[in-house]
Amino acid sequence: MMHVLAALVFALGLALLPAVLTGRLPGSLAGPIYVTLFSATVLVGWLGQGEGHPAVPATAAGVLAGGLGWGFLQGTTMGDPGQAVAGAWSSTVSAFAIETTWPLLVAIPAGLVVLVGVARGEGPLPTEEGTRGRLEDLPGRADLFGVAALGLGVAGTLFAGSTLLEKVAVVAPIFEEYAKLGVALLVLAALGLSSGASAYALGMLSGLAFGLLEHAVTYPGESQLMHVVRGLFHGLAAGLSGLVYVRLRDRELAPGTGWFAIVPAAIVHAANNVSAVFLAFARATRTLPSGPVSETFSLVFVLALLALAVRVWVRPGPTVDVIEEWWHRLNGEIDRPRVLKAGP
Repeated sequence: MMHVLAALVFALGLALLPAVLTGRLPGSLAGPIYVTLFSATVLVGWLGQGEGHPAVPATAAGVLAGGLGWGFLQGTTMGDPGQAVAGAWSSTVSAFAIETTWPLLVAIPAGLVVLVGVARGEGPLPTEEGTRGRLEDLPGRADLFGVAALGLGVAGTLFAGSTLLEKVAVVAPIFEEYAKLGVALLVLAALGLSSGASAYALGMLSGLAFGLLEHAVTYPGESQLMHVVRGLFHGLAAGLSGLVYVRLRDRELAPGTGWFAIVPAAIVHAANNVSAVFLAFARATRTLPSGPVSETFSLVFVLALLALAVRVWVRPGPTVDVIEEWWHRLNGEIDRPRVLKAGP
């Protein structure tokens, strides 16, 4: 029944698109309506399918598609389909409406997932034995690791790296991801939550806030489309890190493996940043065609982060196994045979 209800809510959102296109549904109402519809989809889907099903990543895909679809339709000139295909956002749309409404399409559903976790009384993650001050043991406690990751992330972001390439390819992907994960884990521990869904949702909120801050401080003049993509990218990256951290804890591996929770997101982050540098160089040398090429590349990485989250949610085993193997290698245990623990 829950599956049917969720499908009906989602279908209603799609059915409203013609009304937006024809102007029968005012733009001022489209945002709140879509926020409500997709939030209902998240709540119904999560309550009906539970922890064992990829409800949250699947619904995040719906929110992503719906949110971008609404912003795309509202932000393009409907009289010229070519402009819509090219992704040219119209200057006639209120920047205030776009910038204040689209984050709600992520924040409200993620907040609902967290509220459901609190209402269900998930309980905190267990504290690993032996976490008594060693740096490698800090991930055994979500609160201590949150403090360490946040401190390391902020310090590294501000002071590490001496060249542009270092900052783009190493510093930002590693230390920004640690900072976002640290905030998410601190809230996770404070609320006494432990599920992958809660960690993913809190990571989304932490990353979204970081993306909005980065836009306001560093890139205030970027396009509205890039503003949306930036927020989604950072949110999905931090959500992925939170999910990987919980999956590592679920497998009861050495606490130190938690330091590797950011690796999948950091790899995508580095690829995105390096591609952005090359695109900027190509644009400066006029070898890049006109159009939203940078936004398109960034959107590809957004979808990659979403796909990785679904993968880790449905089958965390391969990701966890790789992290465990590299943990043994870095600890000089290269010849140690891999022991696959029972798990999904």
